Amino acid sequence: MVTPPGESNPQGELRLTPQEAEEIKEKSRWLRRVANPFVDFYVIISIGAAGASETAGVAQQHENRQMRDHAKDLTPIQRKIYAEDFAVIVGHLPFLKNRLESNDPSRFIQKILHQVQSAASRARQSDTKTIKVSIVKLIPQEYLPLDANGNQEVNAYQDLKVKNPDSSKSWRGWEHPITARLLCPADHLAEFKADPKSARAKLRDGKLSLLDSKGDPKFPAFLYNEDIMDGSLAQGLFRGPLLLAVYIHIFFSPSGATGAKASLKRGNAKIHGMEKVVPSTICYAAIQAYVALCCAAEWKEEWKGIKFPRLYILLREQFAYPDDPWHADTLRWWNDKVYGTPRGANEDVPEIAQETEGPSTRERSECERQQRIQAAAAQNT
Repeated sequence: MVTPPGESNPQGELRLTPQEAEEIKEKSRWLRRVANPFVDFYVIISIGAAGASETAGVAQQHENRQMRDHAKDLTPIQRKIYAEDFAVIVGHLPFLKNRLESNDPSRFIQKILHQVQSAASRARQSDTKTIKVSIVKLIPQEYLPLDANGNQEVNAYQDLKVKNPDSSKSWRGWEHPITARLLCPADHLAEFKADPKSARAKLRDGKLSLLDSKGDPKFPAFLYNEDIMDGSLAQGLFRGPLLLAVYIHIFFSPSGATGAKASLKRGNAKIHGMEKVVPSTICYAAIQAYVALCCAAEWKEEWKGIKFPRLYILLREQFAYPDDPWHADTLRWWNDKVYGTPRGANEDVPEIAQETEGPSTRERSECERQQRIQAAAAQNT
């Protein structure tokens, strides 16, 4: 006999209803793509619930010393990210919110979330495996290195394609000129273009740092549209052609990523009701692309000192302020590229006034945005 929500069977054990079990089976695989792919779901639920007034009591019920220690180090922006991810999880699994509000024991909630997380993590690992192989086809030929005569070295691209992606030997990362160029921190890109061989050696030896002065990962070049980059490193962020291709590959279809526009009508996004591009999905695609380019054999959390959980949060933090013109403009660009409309579906994105002061306007906006992020971080120091 199936035990109704919040009740026990004769042995005193809580059980899922058939509908709840089916919901977990159908919807859990999506969740690692739209919520933090590095954090345990129980942690997200416990901390994220505190950000919503109607579930604050839920957060207190499932809080423990470890949770409190973790939460106290979070900045206001990071708490907001947890709250957003909590909303995503219970939005995809409505029964879970009912279970939480029914005061089901923590161990039972943990058991539910373990099932959810197992399914979600398998999907994440599947993405890693397919992108590792497919990313070679997604790299635009504009990233081919140039020979002594200034011509593109087509053989370099072919060499990248024929390597064995299952080999334990590192054949991407700094070992190949194409992947090295894409992974190169954006602030070193000019030096890389001027002397690729020397820059690769410096990156490999650590003479060109992958980390900023605070020890945080720098943003790699593949995140940018290099044609519109400027000195502030804000212009062009999240508009790299490879990032867009990886995104479409994951959320729509491999054929859509290679230019088959009709394929965008199908795929994972439509199945799961994703009608517009949201920041968490962009950041997830960015991490998957990074892992594939650095030749990780599987999903991992660190490469050459780059901590991917920290990089993911830094990427999410760029979208912390919806009232920021950069935020709206970036999502407008994504929805236009992915859905063919600046608004996505059923989503109004405010119009951005035309700039009249050139790059200085963008630089000032970027400076203000970073100051807001840093000020929020300083509140916890």
